[in-house]
Amino acid sequence: MRKENKKNVIEIQITKPKSNEMEKLIVTRKSQTVLVDFQEIISINALGRYTTIVTEKKNYTICKNLGLLELETPDYFFRIHDSCIINIRRISNIDGKIVNMGNGETHKIANNRLKKFKDYIEILCNHKKSD
Repeated sequence: MRKENKKNVIEIQITKPKSNEMEKLIVTRKSQTVLVDFQEIISINALGRYTTIVTEKKNYTICKNLGLLELETPDYFFRIHDSCIINIRRISNIDGKIVNMGNGETHKIANNRLKKFKDYIEILCNHKKSD
């Protein structure tokens, strides 16, 4: 009986929702589970029922709602569009409503998210200056 309890505890720890304090995103595909460092993630993009997690080394396509993934990401991620979340730390530059990422990806900021995004970036920049 004790072995079953220990196994259940481990499974619960692996599958429970993640807080913003987590350093890794658990990506499960078929029977494989991969831990992806949030810092390595460049963007998270939805396409239909699937979501692609883009990193420098590899892309992971999973069947998980973008909204649920948004809840799991740390504060340095921002949803710039209904179908895209970006890692603010991976931005190389911003040109109007276009965000250029360090890996060459470009993403358009949705009109309804532009002001909030600019405000967020300004807060981050002011925070860095005060450090």
